Amino acid sequence: MEAVHWTTGADGAAVLRTVGEVLASQGYTLTPDATGWGGRAEVGSKAARALAGGFARRMILDYSVAQGGEPDTTLLRIAPASTGWSGGALGASKAQKEMTSVVNGVHEALVQQGLVVSTAPPGPTQP
Repeated sequence: MEAVHWTTGADGAAVLRTVGEVLASQGYTLTPDATGWGGRAEVGSKAARALAGGFARRMILDYSVAQGGEPDTTLLRIAPASTGWSGGALGASKAQKEMTSVVNGVHEALVQQGLVVSTAPPGPTQP
């Protein structure tokens, strides 16, 4: 799994708030980083993964908002900080589906709030 990027409008605080709301609504616990412009999101537990393997929901994501490459834009990045392989092939497959769910939810929320500069679906190499 690769990081996903969106080019968003100038209101980085709104982008950050939207990402946080989407992740929290999907059950993630958010831990902001020292800069206040990103953090880590986790769902599930190590213990559950150890006991139930790939059947347990477990995902860790890093997210950040930074100045974009164009004037009046920001860059949102969401990257998996875990691969799911601790749950074997089933865990890796579920992690991929979890990442897709997060990406779709974030993208939909950003578009609804008019925060995405381009409405093209996000991808790993999209700037």
